[in-house]
Amino acid sequence: MKNFVTQDFLLTNDFTRILYHDNTANYPIIDYLNCLLPEYMAVN
Repeated sequence: MKNFVTQDFLLTNDFTRILYHDNTANYPIIDYLNCLLPEYMAVN
């Protein structure tokens, strides 16, 4: 069975694949909508 989720999951055309893999793939994922307390984040 072929894997459903791959590195190109939701990248629907060549432009989006190039844009993602050449530019944004190396950026960290930042979750601004987390549920952690600010005090916890400040000490870690």
